[in-house]
Amino acid sequence: MAHFFSEHKKKLTIAGVLAVVILFFFYLYAFSRPGEWHNDAFLYRLEDGLSKTFRGSDAFADYEMHITREEGFTTQISFKVNDTVKSYKLLYSPISSSPNWNIEIVESGALVFKGETISIDPVMLMDENKKLDMHFSVSTTSDFFEMPTTDELFPTNAKLVDWTINGTHGIRGNTTLLIMMFILSLFLALDLAFPRLFFFLEHGLDVTGGEPSDFFLFGQKVGRILLLIGILVCVVLSLTTH
Repeated sequence: MAHFFSEHKKKLTIAGVLAVVILFFFYLYAFSRPGEWHNDAFLYRLEDGLSKTFRGSDAFADYEMHITREEGFTTQISFKVNDTVKSYKLLYSPISSSPNWNIEIVESGALVFKGETISIDPVMLMDENKKLDMHFSVSTTSDFFEMPTTDELFPTNAKLVDWTINGTHGIRGNTTLLIMMFILSLFLALDLAFPRLFFFLEHGLDVTGGEPSDFFLFGQKVGRILLLIGILVCVVLSLTTH
């Protein structure tokens, strides 16, 4: 086996590089797909225009959302959790000399919230009685062993207002983790292309000549493995966290 690898080292290297490049383009495609996060589910955007459709799933349910913007400050949102559908009508108007908005949310013809935003990034709501809206989203990571009810899987008032006021223009990937992945990949690429680079940077300016010890070379191999693990972790987390 070792003889086979040494005999075809160049071809295997080229094949490996091509495989990495192809996988990287698939990763970028998945990373940049448009949509919106709902709890731990990413809802992919399927249609554009005045009416937008989103669809996705997580460990608890399948989701489908339709957002329609009407004339003036009115937005209709239909949200489906498995076979249960709720329809929301959001009416909003700007508060003069303020970045905040007056908000009314009507669910199936009944007024369920009336108040205003006190922050729009992130969205925080205060009702007409000056009480904060304290409804929080369900997270599959924090509530994995506790099955939420269907009602708990629907979007909160704050999330509905977020989609309405701030729009739906997200992508699946986490940019911060993408940057971390590139940094780790750069270190790994430099170490593979120039095996003595980090030895020189650490010791080369202090001495003349000299070679890395077996202990340094062993640490270098361990470091490469750790960098590769870090890159793979960043790839997975960049597509599953937000």
